[in-house]
Amino acid sequence: MKQWLATYFETHCPRDYLEITDLPEEPIIEHGDYRINLPHFSRFVSSTYDVKLDGRELAQTAAGEGFKQKTVRIKLSESKATTRSMWKVPKEFIPEELREKV
Repeated sequence: MKQWLATYFETHCPRDYLEITDLPEEPIIEHGDYRINLPHFSRFVSSTYDVKLDGRELAQTAAGEGFKQKTVRIKLSESKATTRSMWKVPKEFIPEELREKV
């Protein structure tokens, strides 16, 4: 999973959670924590590595590795927002070059 995340973060640059976006599934940084949307990550792994990940199994694996789920408010515009289930990625799964930025 560590290599998948490294590649994922190379192609999906995490943005600050307060920034307005039209891509609410993209990874975010919230108070120094990197968060990912597991369905979005699963689709990325499937298309990049041709590996099919069962959503329930992925959530169980992520939880077992120390990922923590949280519903996060995502701004779509100044007046619109939505929520997404985002999982906090443990520090040891964050590529070294990204850890230095936070």
